[in-house]
Amino acid sequence: MRVCLVLEMIDDDGEPIAAEIVSDFKKVTKGAEDLGLSLAEAKALLTKLQQAMVETQVELWLRENREHAGRRLRSKGSYPVTVRTLFGDVRLKSPRYYLPRSADGCGPATFSPLRELIPGHTVPERLFLETRWASLYPMPPRRSC
Repeated sequence: MRVCLVLEMIDDDGEPIAAEIVSDFKKVTKGAEDLGLSLAEAKALLTKLQQAMVETQVELWLRENREHAGRRLRSKGSYPVTVRTLFGDVRLKSPRYYLPRSADGCGPATFSPLRELIPGHTVPERLFLETRWASLYPMPPRRSC
């Protein structure tokens, strides 16, 4: 049997935004151990799904947030960032834009809008779970001198 999983993202108006083949593989059933997805297949599928979904969400957000004071911003290039999500790390290009000079000439010359969307490069749900797990970790007893 051949399995082909296609991820199609649709906007609020019902128009397709993007379609991408997330996984395409053959599955042979010789025994009970071959039923469903293996752990390795599930992890690979989830990694590809997360990458495609986050890339599309960020791309749409950047398209909507490329203006400053009603003016379209000029690009200064981009740099790679790693966004830590609950289901793994996602590598993205983080664009930088020139800011229009203010009247007094002070302030930053460039900015990266992804820093506004994801300030610490970690999504809040992952931060919550990491904090929760850390709170459950038992602390060693204090030693008296």
